Amino acid sequence: MAFLTLVITTGTEIKFRLLLEEAPITCDTLAKIIPLEITLLHARTSGEEIWTPDGPELKIGLENATVNIESGEIGIAPIHPRNKISKCLVISYGQAKLFDCANIFGQVLKEDEDNLKMLGNKIWTEGKQMVKLMIK
Repeated sequence: MAFLTLVITTGTEIKFRLLLEEAPITCDTLAKIIPLEITLLHARTSGEEIWTPDGPELKIGLENATVNIESGEIGIAPIHPRNKISKCLVISYGQAKLFDCANIFGQVLKEDEDNLKMLGNKIWTEGKQMVKLMIK
């Protein structure tokens, strides 16, 4: 099984199970443009969430979309229909609520939950972090 892997500059890897049944179009579209290097920031008002406003521009519709992102989920906001957070890639490491819908396409593996929380807290206290998204 392939996993979406977030590789942090320290070499730490955080794996997410792709939600191929719930978000097949989103997973397929992302698989075609990964690997990606992105800079993650901490959200200001939505909760325990790290994100980038500079994600890929996905010309797909809403799929497995929600504003109520659960801890450990990763999502991306498509540009169709018009979305207030288009191109935003979001990862929740605790309680969070999005400003608009994002397509949830992955869930962190149980064994990587602590690493995700450490990354979220590091970005909260130390600022932005460059990461690479890969499919392994």
